[in-house]
Amino acid sequence: MFPQPVGYPMKSLIFMVVGLAMILATDPGRAADTVQVANGVRPTQTIRNWHLKEQWRIGKGSEDPLLGFVVDVTVDTAGNTYLLDYQLQETTVVGPSGKLLPTLGRRGEGPGETTMASGLLLGPGRLGLLNRFPAKIVWLDLKGDPAGNTTLVLEDDPDAILGCWDGRLWSGRIIWALTISSFGENGVTSTYHLADCEPDGRVAGFYLDLPEDHYTHGYLDDVVDESKYFNPLEDRWDVAPDGHVWIAPHRDQYLLEVRDPDGRILMESRRDYDPPNRTAQQKQKIRRSLEKQWTDAGENIIVGDRAPCIEKLWIMDNPWGTEIWVESGAAHSDLPPGVMVRYDLFDLDGIFTHQVDIVGDGDPLFDTWYLVGDNRLIMVRNASSGGFDEDDPNHPRTDDNELEVISFGIVWEE
Repeated sequence: MFPQPVGYPMKSLIFMVVGLAMILATDPGRAADTVQVANGVRPTQTIRNWHLKEQWRIGKGSEDPLLGFVVDVTVDTAGNTYLLDYQLQETTVVGPSGKLLPTLGRRGEGPGETTMASGLLLGPGRLGLLNRFPAKIVWLDLKGDPAGNTTLVLEDDPDAILGCWDGRLWSGRIIWALTISSFGENGVTSTYHLADCEPDGRVAGFYLDLPEDHYTHGYLDDVVDESKYFNPLEDRWDVAPDGHVWIAPHRDQYLLEVRDPDGRILMESRRDYDPPNRTAQQKQKIRRSLEKQWTDAGENIIVGDRAPCIEKLWIMDNPWGTEIWVESGAAHSDLPPGVMVRYDLFDLDGIFTHQVDIVGDGDPLFDTWYLVGDNRLIMVRNASSGGFDEDDPNHPRTDDNELEVISFGIVWEE
């Protein structure tokens, strides 16, 4: 999840951070001919092992760039890696061999500058920075020069406050994950969308268009309830090669929906799944993160015993085809020795085909990583404190807490 700046005004956070409680069974997008796919506990094929082979690393060398808070990573067809730093509002670029290339972007409000960029888009010959508030894409050419902005256009509500959570490019179009908030007699009203947009930002349709009463807020009656702190617009959706969106819209169901640009649900794929209990360390990390975001909540923070059924969803080409990758709430539980994560993979027909074990030494309490295609994994080592204070005598990473970025090639086996 992308970070919220500490100390951001509470009223803004209340409508910025939302949780999806449930979508009603009468969802108008669900048609009578929606394809239903029921999967069991286990995949139809065996588990595949992917091993990591280091290619390069940056972060600890005397000539390496200063890295603050890396929140998004992408790779272009030439093998260059782009690392978006939320704290610095800069994108560090690393060549295929690990050579540092010129940094792109900077903090500010002028041409080519951003204040809350939290995601990256790669278009032909240019890099897009997804700015959270106000919602826009700031484009740079690959030399770092300003290449214009794309702003979302809502012709019927030009005064709406737009928040951008994520985005994708598909066939020249922009798929935008956003909130639309308006002020009225009864206060702020927010709706939540996956919008299909023309290249100039004009909205052509909505894959997902949910009114506020489908959501509950994580902050209610002076209590922060993490179980209502769920947002499917962050990390839980992607666009398939045919232009349909796959999304995991429910916290407590292992359910994947496939939607078209008119909002119709074409397919629902379910898997039998029993979420495990969180460990004490996992709950501590979540609590510490919420304490930093909700500075006036004090001790009134509730962390659920169980994680969401689906933590992340994305679509990626594998050596054997295009598949939907899912990181479940059990992705780090009860794993064989040496395995840092287990992913569930579905084919484009919604069948739970197999699982992939990533063999490596990454620790999900402290590290983040990105599978970026082309048989590569980018790890951001020590991206998180894991919920521990720096002066905690039980902090397990006090001797190795500098942020590093490591590129691994993947060696896979059946």
